[in-house]
Amino acid sequence: FGWRFSVALLGTLAIPLIIAAAKLLIGNRVFAALTGLFLAIEGQSIVMSRTSVLDGILAFFVLLAFYFLLRDRALVSQALNRAALQKRDFVLSARPWLWAMALTLGIASSVKWSGLYFLAAFGLYSFVADWISRQRLGIKLLPAVLQAGLNAVAMLVIALGTYVASWSGWILSQGGWGRAANENWLIALWDYHTNAYSFHTGLSAEHPYAANALQWLLNIRPTAFYFDSFTGENCGLLESCSIAITPLPHPLIWLSAVLAMIWVGMRFFKKADFASGAIFIAFLAGWAPWLMYISRTTFQFYAVVFTPFLLLALSFALHSFWRKGVVLRRAAEREWAIALFVVVALVLAAFFASLWMGLPVPYWYWRTQMWLPSWI
Repeated sequence: FGWRFSVALLGTLAIPLIIAAAKLLIGNRVFAALTGLFLAIEGQSIVMSRTSVLDGILAFFVLLAFYFLLRDRALVSQALNRAALQKRDFVLSARPWLWAMALTLGIASSVKWSGLYFLAAFGLYSFVADWISRQRLGIKLLPAVLQAGLNAVAMLVIALGTYVASWSGWILSQGGWGRAANENWLIALWDYHTNAYSFHTGLSAEHPYAANALQWLLNIRPTAFYFDSFTGENCGLLESCSIAITPLPHPLIWLSAVLAMIWVGMRFFKKADFASGAIFIAFLAGWAPWLMYISRTTFQFYAVVFTPFLLLALSFALHSFWRKGVVLRRAAEREWAIALFVVVALVLAAFFASLWMGLPVPYWYWRTQMWLPSWI
């Protein structure tokens, strides 16, 4: 119960959290709410919120850290604007939201080490955003380097301290794996980490549902968590049935979000705006590092950690589409197009719900859900 309740709770809390993040990025309540809806009906996120594995927990803490990063960006923007108006320079030594982000990513890294990628990416984003803001406002750039140094030290100390604290149960015991081999807990902890790193980076065993990072974006090989066929009482009102659980990403939302992320990336390199930059860099932190491990055994559901950023890109793109319609005096037409997209997404969510929630259905119905041979 504890394992499943914890994951389900965090998966549920991720919905209002992504709405809050979308509100900061987009500034529109309707499209922020749409982002929450997309997460609520996204199949991979649903399954990973109902299964006692670590990736759903990691996804929540990464999203929480992203929200803190956005709050820090808003705080710094206000401070820089005031400094520009008063024609003075400053170093903002107090960055409480950035410290909260570092603490959260320390927790995320204690869940899975891939949280470290986000610590590096978000720290880099903070520095680049500060630098660009100073350039645009005509404020001296040298203090930005000093600020970056202070930020880096504070973030590393907080994140590392949080990570080590997560090992306190193991450190204070003598019965943990590898703990009794060396009385010096620091050496024992280092040996534990080198052993785990060697194992995971060298993991290349064949698996029928293995999928590398290049396949994730195309939704080619979702991982089958469970499948069985029954007759009798397990089938409810049916005489015979099949029950399957597969964290299949919502086909329409997923592919639309991937296309939206490509557009967001192009926008970022063209305009260097902070919103698209935050979304794109967060996505890259969750996806790009896995390109170094193409030959390693990995699975589609690892992508749940960057799913929120794909959904943010989708809502960001839909909002831009709507705003251009307002300018062209075609807002009503575009609102109907967006509404149609949402309705089709809801219909497809209902169609795939049994696959995400392990509900008994006739075998033929499960077969209709397998749109691609590689999904079976």
